[in-house]
Amino acid sequence: MINKNSNWKWNAFVIAAVVAAAAVPASAQDAMLEATIPFAFSINKDVHLAAGDYIVTRDRDFWRFRNAATLEIVAFTNVVGRQGKAAEEPSLTFECLRANCQLRDIRVGGAELGADVIAPHVSKSDRAEVALLSVALKPIRGK
Repeated sequence: MINKNSNWKWNAFVIAAVVAAAAVPASAQDAMLEATIPFAFSINKDVHLAAGDYIVTRDRDFWRFRNAATLEIVAFTNVVGRQGKAAEEPSLTFECLRANCQLRDIRVGGAELGADVIAPHVSKSDRAEVALLSVALKPIRGK
């Protein structure tokens, strides 16, 4: 036999939980930065992006790169959290082999949590030709 009283209480609880979740701002982000990346690059070897201005956001475990001109968005999660240092400046680090650049890490600045991005393995013979390039990130305030 179903107890109508407990069903009503359960339904009220579920409705309250949904309303509370909806009250959390959908646009709340842990980090929002911008960068001008002057070369084409890859994220996780499968995603290829053109040079340009990008808005970089972290929302919990998700990172997003949005091209400011085309509004194309790439989101990814396969990163390892990286605790920043107090004096650290916000930046993106790329590992470049010839004309192929791969995102390697995101530094948000200060002691904020950044990310080490998983990238394809580089062979021993190519390792000597790899260059690390850094691109400055600027915090976006009030947007």
